Amino acid sequence: EPADLGDLPAQGMARQKLGLNEARKVILLYGSVTVRKGVVELLQALATPDFPENVDILLAGKVVEPAIRKLLDTPPKLALRDAGRLTVIDRFIEPLEEPTFFAAADIIWLGYKGHYSASGLLVQAAAANRPVLACREGIIGWQTQRHNLGLAINPGNTDEVSAAVKTLLDNIQDDEGKDKWRPATFSEAQDLLAGVLNGRSSNDKQIES
Repeated sequence: EPADLGDLPAQGMARQKLGLNEARKVILLYGSVTVRKGVVELLQALATPDFPENVDILLAGKVVEPAIRKLLDTPPKLALRDAGRLTVIDRFIEPLEEPTFFAAADIIWLGYKGHYSASGLLVQAAAANRPVLACREGIIGWQTQRHNLGLAINPGNTDEVSAAVKTLLDNIQDDEGKDKWRPATFSEAQDLLAGVLNGRSSNDKQIES
């Protein structure tokens, strides 16, 4: 069950606390870092020329699989970490810390593989007013598209991932820098994802794919 995030700190403060560059954009992969969560595909997209140069990746959660730990220690991934393009916080994240991580992010990664059930993280992303980049399969993909919670993509297609990141970033704020996404309360997000709300999501403007 997802925890109620409550009030999020300012993004700048959250990024300072986590040691992130305040001028950059951040995609958050949250929770246990496993192959199933599409971390390999996300990192492959990050390494391609078409991936937005102003976007970094934050992996926040325990790296529980040796194969992922080995991947993160390869020279290309170490170079990304040294350059600040990839930040890995390899530990269990306490519930009280969750608002800081969601506040620091611009996009939440849900490009999972072989995951057909619901995700509490999707509820938290909606409550935090953060769009998701999600897999198309299963309940995650269905809820993301039905309720306009972000974009559903094929995580294994790096071109599609890069294009979706650009689209999301172009639609997060208007020309005056104001959020296009109306902040949802935690209960509203739960109701929305439970199918209580019909039609469009609580977002003010539908993201264009």
